This record gives sequence, C-alpha cells and structure tokens, in this order.
Amino acid sequence: MTQPRPSDSVRAIIESAVPSTRLETVSIISTKRLLRAFKVKLTNERTLLLKLLPPPSRLLRYEKWFVQSEAAVVEWLSQDACERDDTGSHRPSEKRAGKYPREASPIIRQSAQSPSAKPSSFDGQLRRYLPTLIMHSSISTETSSAFCLFEPTPGDPISSLGKPLTLAERRSIDFQKGRLIRRIANVKSPNGRFGQVATVLEQPRVSEENKRTLRETKLDFDGADGWKKTFHLLLEGILRDGEDRAVTMSYELVRTIFRKFSHLLDAITTPRLVVVDSDEDEVVLVAEPEKVEKNQGEDKLETLAEDPGIKTEPEDSDAESRQQDNARDLEITGLQDWSNCIFGDPLFATVFSHTTPEFERGFRQISRAKESHELHDIKEEDHDTSSHDEEDDGKEVNKEEEDEEEKQQDIDIDADIIEDPENASTRILLYECYHATVAIVKQFYRPDADSSEREIAARRRLMAALAKLEHVDANEPAGKRPRRPSDGEWPVKRPRGDAPVS
Repeated sequence: MTQPRPSDSVRAIIESAVPSTRLETVSIISTKRLLRAFKVKLTNERTLLLKLLPPPSRLLRYEKWFVQSEAAVVEWLSQDACERDDTGSHRPSEKRAGKYPREASPIIRQSAQSPSAKPSSFDGQLRRYLPTLIMHSSISTETSSAFCLFEPTPGDPISSLGKPLTLAERRSIDFQKGRLIRRIANVKSPNGRFGQVATVLEQPRVSEENKRTLRETKLDFDGADGWKKTFHLLLEGILRDGEDRAVTMSYELVRTIFRKFSHLLDAITTPRLVVVDSDEDEVVLVAEPEKVEKNQGEDKLETLAEDPGIKTEPEDSDAESRQQDNARDLEITGLQDWSNCIFGDPLFATVFSHTTPEFERGFRQISRAKESHELHDIKEEDHDTSSHDEEDDGKEVNKEEEDEEEKQQDIDIDADIIEDPENASTRILLYECYHATVAIVKQFYRPDADSSEREIAARRRLMAALAKLEHVDANEPAGKRPRRPSDGEWPVKRPRGDAPVS
C-alpha cells in the first residue's frame, strides 16, 4: 500500500486532534534527531509541534519505543497539573484546562491505576520544562506512523541560535544543565522497575504481529528488577543491530568487558529517570527573558553570571572580558526531545562522559556558601604565595587534608543520587562503550553527509573507553575511602570545546 505524503499525514492528525481549528502552515524542522518534527501553525495563531516515527527499517531496536516513551513520560510528569478535589476526582489546572491528551489507540496505563504511580520525589519543579501533550498514537500501521502532538515549550534549541554561545554563556548554560539533570534524576520509577519509560509506565495493546516484532527487539519486558539486566538488554540489542548490518566492530571485546564489570551494576538499586541525551545542544531549549527577575526562590534556575558564589576562571584577554560584559541572559526553558529516556543509573546520561566544572556544580547543587568559601580560599592562597617557603610547606599539608575533606563532602552531596560512587568512574566508562557503539551503528541505519566523520569519532571513543577498562581491576575491593579524582575518575572532565560527536 502506498504511503501517504507527510503533508497529508500531518493534516489528518491535526484535523483529528483539533477539529474546530483550521491548519494554516506546516514547516519541517531541520534536525538530526530520530523523530521527524513539524511546526504546525493554526489559523487561531496557536503553534503545535508534531513528531513522527520514521519507517521501521531505519530504527534501532531500542528506538522502537521512542514515541510511546515521550508521550508516557510527559503525561506522567504532568500529572501534578491536575488537582484532586475533596471527592478525589481530578480537576484540570488553569494552564491545561481543555488540553488533556487523547490517544489514537487504546492504552492500558499503569500510571493512572493507583496513586502510587505519582512521580516519586517529584515536587512539580519539572512541570515548567514540559510540553503539553495533546494527542498521540503509539502504533505504526501501513498508512500512518506513530506520532506525538504537543504544544511546545517556549524557547529555541541552542543549536539553532543565530549567534554561537560565548564562553560566559556556555558556562551559565552548563550550570543550568546540571541543575535540570539533577531535578530529572530526583524522579524515581513508580513501581521500582528499571527499563525504558514506555515499558515501565504502560502496557500497549498490540496485535500478534507487533508482539512478534517486540520479541525480536529483545525489549518485550515490563521493566526489569535490576539495572544489570536492563543495561545488558540495551547493550546486546545495539550489538545485534550492528551484526544485522554487518558493521565491523569489536563485538566480542565489548561483550567480554561487560561480563568483567557487570557485577558493578548490581549496586544500582534505585531506578531514576534519565533523559539520555538531555545535554545536547539540539535538545536543550533556551530563551532570553525580556526582563530579568532576580531572587525568584529555589525553583528558579540560577545562572553563573548572576551568582557571585560560583567560581569562574579569569578571562584570558580583553576580548573575552567584553564577551562576559555582552553575554546574553539565556535561561533553559525545557527540552525539545523527551523520547530517549529510561529508568536506571543517572550516570547513564551521555553528559557524564564529558562533564565541565560548571555542570558538576549545578548537578551537585553545591551551596552558595560553600562556593564563596572556596573562592575566598583561592584568593588567600594566591596572596600567600609571597610568604616564606617554610610556611608554604605547612600549608601544603593542610591543603591536602582540606582537599580530602572537600572530596568527601562532594561524595556526601552525591550520596542521595549517585549509588556506589567508588565505582562510578568505571560504570561511566562502561556506559561510554554503549553510547559509542550506538553512535557507530546509527550511521549505518540512517547515513547522511556527515556519517563518516561521526563514525570515525565514535570509533575513537569506543577504543579509548575499552582501552581504559582493560587496565581496571574488576576485583578491587569497594568501600574504601575514595581518592581524589584524576582525569579517569568521576567526575570525568574534558577540555573545553572537546564535545563528543554522536
């Protein structure tokens, strides 16, 4: 059967979702993301965002759930927008009145069956970063694709800004990314199970043919009891995707490395929400407010430019100083894409393979008082360099002790989010093997003009991670006092501007 043109599919979806309004224009959003995105403008000046799943032949195993996962997580996280009245019924908030999501296919929702399905440790801080789900279909047919229809979050992707970010703006955005990803990680699985969001939150009613497809993807499980099983399913899935296309790769070495370190994943006992690629410039939405409102309280993200307690490196030139003065007051307003999400280890997010100091401070939620104290110590240290050598010897000893105390404080800050921090750096390297493998195999399923460059970069990442893991002792006893991190330990840092290619 002939596939309809995208414009026809878009028109049919819009007419079904908002029948009382006419469609004015449809424009394709240029993106390298998996889901095809369309900006839809209606005659009533309302703007919608439509996302369609590409043909199944171009999908990796783990990508088959993307539309369903995005719809499920946005709807689930938005539940607090409905207030319960005294009788226990749901009452829509003013913002979302009349905009409840509709489905084009029936879904049995675990998230709506019991109060226990409310996002754990979720205090509503994420709601303002979410789009409004209007309608979605989780099942592709011969004549239509699975889709999600949203009223989008305000803002533009960083990658689409006309002017590149200055150094000061990048530091501010990195700090805000850390805060946002921390807030996402505060959300726990409602039923204690690990896995892709769609498989944990809801059970789709599918045909026998679709059930067979799900079994072939190795993802036909209602979540898993452990993180090790979940990660193994994802890793084995992408390796088989590569084998299906005869991609040349070190399959056996990757599997051997997983077997060597898989026991470390048993330490992850709390499934937390992870938006895997939530740091990418194509995903992060930013906006420049017309008027900066200060002292908004804890719910407002702080920026480095406004926070005197955040350390910033001295500018290297007058030009960079001018950049600091002319920096735009950009704020993160949300994410363009919530589809690649999973309940698992927060360190599974790709950002932890290449963090920056600003991101770490945002993620660790280091207090302003502590940062101010550290900045004061640095100034004191610079002043004391002119003192006598014998005094410096004593200060070096004290500095080492203080460094150990600060490191332990940082571990304590992460303790409620990062489990088994002693082995965190090893887990990050293991996850990097997976992410690099995905980046390699993806080029053979959806090649484009830049595929060769991205494939080479991903292969280098994979080889580097495997080489580091081959020199790690898998039997090193855990629980001892952690050493101060080096370049190969958590947090994993990278030189500025050295972003990975995916």
